[in-house]
Amino acid sequence: MTIKASILVIAVAAALTGCNEDRSQQTKTVGWFLDHRDELAMALKACRDNPGELGKTAQGHHSRDERRPEVRTAAMAIDVFDSFLKEFEQPITAFVSTSVSTLASYIDGPLRVAVMLYVVLYGFAVMRGAISEPIMEFAWRAMRIVVVVLLATNSSAFQQYVTGLFFDSLPKEIGNALAGSGLNTSSGAPFDQLLSKGIDVANKIYEQAGLTNIAPALIAAILLVFVAVGSFLQFAILLYAKVGLGVVIALGPIFIALGLFEATRPFTEAWLRQVANFVILLVLVVALVGLMLTTVSGFIDRFAANAGTAGEMVVAAVAISAVLGLSGYISLQLPIIAGGLAGGGASLASRLVTSPLIANATAAAGGAYAGARWSASRGLAAVRASRQGGSMRRIRSQGTTTA
Repeated sequence: MTIKASILVIAVAAALTGCNEDRSQQTKTVGWFLDHRDELAMALKACRDNPGELGKTAQGHHSRDERRPEVRTAAMAIDVFDSFLKEFEQPITAFVSTSVSTLASYIDGPLRVAVMLYVVLYGFAVMRGAISEPIMEFAWRAMRIVVVVLLATNSSAFQQYVTGLFFDSLPKEIGNALAGSGLNTSSGAPFDQLLSKGIDVANKIYEQAGLTNIAPALIAAILLVFVAVGSFLQFAILLYAKVGLGVVIALGPIFIALGLFEATRPFTEAWLRQVANFVILLVLVVALVGLMLTTVSGFIDRFAANAGTAGEMVVAAVAISAVLGLSGYISLQLPIIAGGLAGGGASLASRLVTSPLIANATAAAGGAYAGARWSASRGLAAVRASRQGGSMRRIRSQGTTTA
């Protein structure tokens, strides 16, 4: 009985610490009330006279506890993608720079020897008359040799004209033209904006939840799942494109050197195709994020203007979830789309590289066709002559007389 009474006294004293209106009295602990039983009785009487204070205090503590996760979640989603991308991009840039310098110095000697042998053998062929080509074709061939040797053996030139063009300039400029100046492949801020907008809507929906109304909490949880999945899928495709483009560009000196000879030129064309593939993929990701930001912002503005009814709340949550789910599915299809587009770009680049070869092949084919046509016409004339035959008459032999 004594134990039960002590527990009851402790519970009453704990409640009184939050019930008392006097700020100076709120600092009194449970132990102080147990030592001063008369003060405990007076405080209990005061709470009985004003019973609403305890409920208000408890409700205030409850509302503060509910708001705490919301603020913590919003603070986490401010720059999670941007900070991660900055830390992730530095090793890629360092890897590309180091690999290009190493490969350029490695192939410098063998490539120069190969170029020397190529020029010597080609000069002998021209002197013997085995090769005859216009002067412009010879100038184009010499310029191609100079460009290949410069890009394959000079790492600074490669960094400026290849890495700077494909890794930085093209994705950034095309992405800015499509989605706006604030969106580019070097910043994770667009993904943070998309995630923050979705979390803001989920928080507004969650504020309408209660102990007897858990439907808004469930809707907010479902919306958060779609927001997280859509944002992370698009960000993962961006990282995949950056890593792939970095690895392909790092191998660039070797494949550019292979473009010097006709037998190994298909390797250079395949390398160009992969570079175009990843560049287009980066641009597509930025364009998709810009489209999703515009769409989600429109739904958020509409929801903010009509947030008074539960029906509008559900419609806005379902619409945003559907849009973000669709964006996640489209993100998975972006590599296929980029591959299809890059095929056309690579074939165009290969035409520019191999156009002299195609012209020579066309001329040779035309000459062969003309020769074959002339031979066929001579053969047909011989067949016609053999079918006609001659007239029957007596021919006098030499040294004979006729009567």
